[in-house]
This record gives sequence, structure tokens and C-alpha cells, in this order.
Amino acid sequence: MKAIFLAVLGFWIQGWAVEALANTWFVDQIGESGVVTIQEAVDLAASGDTIRVGPGFYEDFHQVPAPLENENVVVHVTQEELTLIGAGPHETTIGQRIDWAGWQGPLRGILAGSVCFDNQRLNIRDLGFEGVYSGVLFGEGGVFTANNCRFQRNHTGIAAYSFSFQDADSALVQNCVFEPWDDMLSTQHIWTNGWNYLSVKDSFLQMQEIGITSQIRFEGKSLLVENCEMVDGRAGIVLACEDATTRNVYFNSQEFYGVVTMGGVMTIQNCQVDDTRSALYENDYEGRVRWAVSGLTVSNVSESTLKYISLGDGYIRNSILARGEELVVKYDLFSKGNKRPDFPTFDMTDNWWGTTNADSIKAWIYDGVDDVDTGVLIDFEPFKTEPLVGVEETSLSGFKDLFR
Repeated sequence: MKAIFLAVLGFWIQGWAVEALANTWFVDQIGESGVVTIQEAVDLAASGDTIRVGPGFYEDFHQVPAPLENENVVVHVTQEELTLIGAGPHETTIGQRIDWAGWQGPLRGILAGSVCFDNQRLNIRDLGFEGVYSGVLFGEGGVFTANNCRFQRNHTGIAAYSFSFQDADSALVQNCVFEPWDDMLSTQHIWTNGWNYLSVKDSFLQMQEIGITSQIRFEGKSLLVENCEMVDGRAGIVLACEDATTRNVYFNSQEFYGVVTMGGVMTIQNCQVDDTRSALYENDYEGRVRWAVSGLTVSNVSESTLKYISLGDGYIRNSILARGEELVVKYDLFSKGNKRPDFPTFDMTDNWWGTTNADSIKAWIYDGVDDVDTGVLIDFEPFKTEPLVGVEETSLSGFKDLFR
């Protein structure tokens, strides 16, 4: 094992020596490079440099001042731009071997961003994060990318916030794996507040069977989730933004909902929701959501395909819908929203409802025909007379195998 480690280390050091003029720094825990902690390399680096981190578990926490309270972190980034590259998501790990506990305070793997830290752009790749309050905290705007990273046993995997709402604020999370915490409930894998743009692509996210909140919670401007799988937890995505798109996403075994939205345009394309309470939930009291749903496949719901407080505009078309115990479309009687004065018609035509009986479909919809307080009528005709071939047979499961 030691011979293999030294061989890998030799390769990395050789690469570092060749690239030294290009401002690339190397970190290894046995001291061959002269730098044994990531923070040492960060302190040596200039803006635009790259730091390559060799195999090992990096748990060299130190305290840094932060706006609200001092933070205990492994890596504190202050350069305007920096890139951190590990030896692989299982080979290079930042955090601690034990589980994070509340008495430890907000332990961070990486603390970056422009709030008091001057960092505007951070790129990380091939790193693992374990046992911390947040793997990465990127504060007050900038540009952040994470590629081929692993997040496990963390309270939150990635947290990003901004109160300036600059157009440049953006984050890209790609080819990453977020795994559950066995002994304590995680809150979110990805959490943003005030962020303009977030893209999550080609990633696998799994929570405990019963989570506290959601896999992704986004409050900002624009969200894209594409080619991902989300397993377990309370909800897949909870969002309040101007527009959001989920494309080729498989939601599996959420305790309550696949997608919860509180406003804006919600586009869903070729997604699958299986084994949950309700696939979609419009949790907005003013009916401000504009739905654009096509190619959705829903199965094994206990309550409904669509649940709403005050249903907005838009459509759900060319989809396979599922009935819960009684309904396909359910009005949230316990959280009544404001009835819209225009009493709109919501388009749910050209779907497969699981039957060719129009009277049965009517009975499975709760709208203004049943209660004028819903403020909406559901238009379901014409409807498909057989399942949509190609939609039903598409399986999006097995994403986790792609990241192993």
C-alpha cells in the first residue's frame, strides 16, 4: 500500500515540479513537497493559482474571523481566484473522521466567497468532504464550481448565500455524489439563499429515509437541475425563484414531495417521480407559479400527482399521472390560498390518467367544480387513451453507478 501511495505521490510531485512556473502548488501529508496542509498552500498561492492536493484525510482545523462568529475551517480562501484539485473524491478528503456534533459549532471544510474574504471565484475538483457542518460555505456572491466531488456525513454539503444579488453570482455542481448521514439527519445537501444562478448536473443525491428538509433548497433567481437522481429525504427540491428547470431527473422515495415551488416559472421535462406523497406541490398562497410540465412519469403516490394551495397558470401535458388514495389533483384544504379573481383554467390535457373513463378522471380532480374557493378549473380533455410509450418505459435510475 505504501509503495502505491509513493508512486502516486511521485507522479503528483513530478507534475508539480514541471508546472511550478505556472503557479501550481502541491500538498502531500508526508512532506515530500514541503507543504503538508492545504492551508499552507493557500497562504503561499496568488490569485489564479492552482493547488493540487495529494491523497489523505485533511482535518487541520483552524479558527478564522467571520461576520457573525469565528469559524473553524480546514481551508480558508482569500485569493480573488483559486482552484483546488484533489487526487480523487475517495482519495483526498477534507473534514473529520468522526461525525459532526452541535457542540463543535460551525465546522467548515472550505470557507470562501467575497464576504470578508475577497474571494470571487473558487473551483474545486476531485475532493471528498466528510463530518463537517458544511463541506463548502461560499458567502456573498462570486462564481463557484464543484466537479467530481463527494459529500458524506455532513450537515450541509454546499451552502452559498448572497445579499447583493449580483448578476455574476453563479454556482455549477457537476458529477458529484451526496450521501446520507447515518446517525444524524442532514438538513440539505445543497442550500442557497439570494444566489442568482445554480446548476446541478449529472449528480446523485441521497438522504436518510426520513430527512428534515430537502435535497436541494434554492432561493434566488434561476435554477437548473439536469440528469440527476434524488433518493429519500423529505423532498427532492424546494425552491422560491424566478424560474427553475428540472430535466431528466429521477425523484425516488421522498417522504412528502418531489418538487415544492413557491413562485416563478417551473419547467419540468422528462422527469420521473416514484414512491412519494405528492409528486408536485405548489406551496404559494397567491397562485404565482407558471407550470410548464411535459414528459413527466408519476407512480406510487399516496396522495396525488399535483397538490396546490392556489394554482397558478400553465400546463401539465404528455405525461403519465398517478392517483393517490382518492385523487390525482388535490386542493390543500388546510392551507387555503387567495382565490384568483380571473378563475383561470389549468391545462392538463393529453395525459394518461390510468383510465379511459372520463367520469373517473373528473372524480379524481378537486377544483372549482368541487369547491369554488379553489379558484381554478382543470381542463383534462382530450386525454390519452393508453399509456405514452417511451415516457413510461424510460428509467432514470442508477445514476450513482456513474460516479463510482
